[in-house]
Amino acid sequence: MQSEWRADTRLSSFLEIHAFVFSFVFMIEEKIPVTILTGFLGSGKTTLLNRLMQENPGKKFAVIENEFGQHGIDASLIENSCEGLYELSNGCICCSLNEELGKTLNQLLLSDLKIDHLLIETTGIADPAAIARTILFDLHFQTRFQLDSIVALADAPHIEKMLEQEEVLARQLACSHIILLNKQDSVDKEHLERTKEILQEFNPEAEVVPTSYAQCEKNLLELKACELQEQTKRFEQIKADKSHSNMRSCTIRLSEALDSEKLHFWLQMILVLQPGLYRVKGLLNILGQERQIVLQSVCDQFNAIAGKKWEETPESILLFIGRDLDKKALEEGLRSCISD
Repeated sequence: MQSEWRADTRLSSFLEIHAFVFSFVFMIEEKIPVTILTGFLGSGKTTLLNRLMQENPGKKFAVIENEFGQHGIDASLIENSCEGLYELSNGCICCSLNEELGKTLNQLLLSDLKIDHLLIETTGIADPAAIARTILFDLHFQTRFQLDSIVALADAPHIEKMLEQEEVLARQLACSHIILLNKQDSVDKEHLERTKEILQEFNPEAEVVPTSYAQCEKNLLELKACELQEQTKRFEQIKADKSHSNMRSCTIRLSEALDSEKLHFWLQMILVLQPGLYRVKGLLNILGQERQIVLQSVCDQFNAIAGKKWEETPESILLFIGRDLDKKALEEGLRSCISD
């Protein structure tokens, strides 16, 4: 069950467009937390999945395993028993099997299984943002599941070169909330520090944690990265632009209040027309609103949630992550959304 925070009449027409919904959701019925494990081929996702179940023997897990091939083998590598194991093969869970993901989630909900946590391991060539979209935007699933975080694994010896070459890898890292820089034992300290800095520059919102064999001291099952308070905290800490070759993150700040309708159409346009733009997140100062509006994009869709009341002077802060970003053009576009 949920109750929605209602915007004022100025936003009423904006709210009719389902892609940009202002809502303040209060959880009454307990939801199943979901952790998405992503990372390019061979980065250590199945190792991490096994480790999470080994280190949490008291939890009842359900696992959705995706492998790009007609005959899946990854499920046979899962060492621990779980309440429900669902394998999606011969397709990528973020595209051709996205409908199958919905069917599998429904199957899980209709089962008699008592689940404490759902783990989704994607194939190495999947865009996890599309998977997150199913949980975040589908009205049926968003009332039963809560996306806790997207955890990405990066191969320390090869990630610097691969980040420039593999489009899907860049998307995986851009949408993740924490990046495990795995196989740190295979590189020297200088290489590790340089690689860690590159990843932190590319996605300044994510924490980068060096690991070996996907072993991490943090509790990856309770990051709560998608909760409103945690999102607000992250954006308030983002300060500067960073770039690595053609991969870039940039931050734009505006003190002027934004017009909601202008902003909606501009965001819709750039997400569709700029495929190199992987992620947009931030805090918005919307004309007439006393609260911060927390924005996040998932693939070509976006939503905005009403946050806390402004304690200081209202200011819009937007983080853009992508390839060959033109900060000047982005800033001009955002400025075109300033209220008259």
